[in-house]
Amino acid sequence: MLIAWTVFAAGLLIQVLGPRLEIANGLFVMPAALPKLTIPRLLCTFARIVCNRSLIQDIEVGGHMTKQFRVAAGVAFLVLGVAVVAVVAQEGEEAAGVRSAEEQEDFVAETLGASATATDVWSVQCGAGTGRVNADVNDNGGIDGIRLNVTVVNPQGRAISRTAPENGISLDAILLGGAGNYLVIITKSAGSLFAEPYDSVIDCQTTLGVNTLSNVVLVQDQ
Repeated sequence: MLIAWTVFAAGLLIQVLGPRLEIANGLFVMPAALPKLTIPRLLCTFARIVCNRSLIQDIEVGGHMTKQFRVAAGVAFLVLGVAVVAVVAQEGEEAAGVRSAEEQEDFVAETLGASATATDVWSVQCGAGTGRVNADVNDNGGIDGIRLNVTVVNPQGRAISRTAPENGISLDAILLGGAGNYLVIITKSAGSLFAEPYDSVIDCQTTLGVNTLSNVVLVQDQ
């Protein structure tokens, strides 16, 4: 986000400081210290804003900066800044718990009760060829100070847990164990005034991560 605002600010500076450049023969004069052609060629690469050979030739060390170039430069930086902000926003949506299209076809959704000890338990029956179970939890309760946990228990009684960020998706809890019955347990860090909505992707998989046959049933709903 800092990079995005830096680029955005650079565009504004060109617009704001441009009128304060030295004027000679009705044109803005570029300071001689600027690297030759670096800025215009960079802007042409990033923004594709009506930047032609004659415009580039207008910008020489110790040469002239036309009003056309100043406007194009400012717009280019602004466009680049908006693009970077959009990318950061998209990443932020993923961190905030937005499921992919594939995941949306494969998750279970429930609510966890208001009590601090509320616990949901999912029974996961995995068929032949299974090497592991992969599960996560997506906290759909917003920013409320409550953290959700997902725990996978294999047929041998071993367990692994992961914690979701607030209003986000946890890392995958992956546990080897072969075919058989697993448990996926959802708990919370503290009590709340209301039930906490969540969803979870629960998959039986081979050791290479290919999904196998599974049957997922909620056996404890608190």
